[in-house]
Amino acid sequence: MSEVFDGLASLVDKSLVYLHERPDGEQCFMLLETVREFGLDQLRACDEVEGIARAHGDYYIRLIKATGPLLLAGAPKRQRSSAEQHNLHDALRWLLHQG
Repeated sequence: MSEVFDGLASLVDKSLVYLHERPDGEQCFMLLETVREFGLDQLRACDEVEGIARAHGDYYIRLIKATGPLLLAGAPKRQRSSAEQHNLHDALRWLLHQG
């Protein structure tokens, strides 16, 4: 686990990832858009987009099961950042296309 934190700290130090504070005071790490696009290109080149998209969708299925309507309704206690909403919409869109 420390390898993950060390890697994340290295990305923050290089200004490729930044710490974002949500309106509810919770903090999360955000990836720069150019870095995200580069990563997606690399996944395409390795033909790994499908596997990553499936893992992303599975994560949001578990999150929705755990938080239920609070996540989807945007209840004040569980307000999500616009980036988190974007991730959720991407995951749901991919899951719907998979049938």
